[in-house]
Amino acid sequence: MSLFPTSIPSSNVPNVELLGVPIARGTPSSSAVEALKDFDLAVANCFTKCTGLDISVDAWKQAQLSPRRGGLGLRPLSLHTPATYISSLCSSDSAIPSHPHLTSTIILFNNCVPPPEAVSVHSLLSNPPSQRHLSEEDSQFASLYNSMSCANKARLLSVSSPHASACPF
Repeated sequence: MSLFPTSIPSSNVPNVELLGVPIARGTPSSSAVEALKDFDLAVANCFTKCTGLDISVDAWKQAQLSPRRGGLGLRPLSLHTPATYISSLCSSDSAIPSHPHLTSTIILFNNCVPPPEAVSVHSLLSNPPSQRHLSEEDSQFASLYNSMSCANKARLLSVSSPHASACPF
């Protein structure tokens, strides 16, 4: 049985790039939550069809990590778009507290991260974050690592160590 649905209606998959500019920076993620989730499923379906692999949930979680963390870099838009939008808003808008989509985007972001990594309007005003900081995947890596067997923990640590993908030739 496949980990992912076999088909996704094409009308639900968003165009994630418009004229070369990622749409995630300028579109409030609260208005596109379902479309982003559908897009993430479409990426998963494409991966399984192109590779011919029927992978486990843990293997897919690892594939979603960045290569630096031992993954394939297939990062889910539904998790990273709120961070991207918040970062973009903080770097370009001086009226952050009154922005109409800020509260809903903060709620979406805080639902994706552990409580210590949650943000508030006050924290955004006092220390505007970068997208890289907001999208750090330490909690995703830790969650995956803690759910693995000893052998899989060793494998994950070996593929995520510095220069693990370096060619020995």
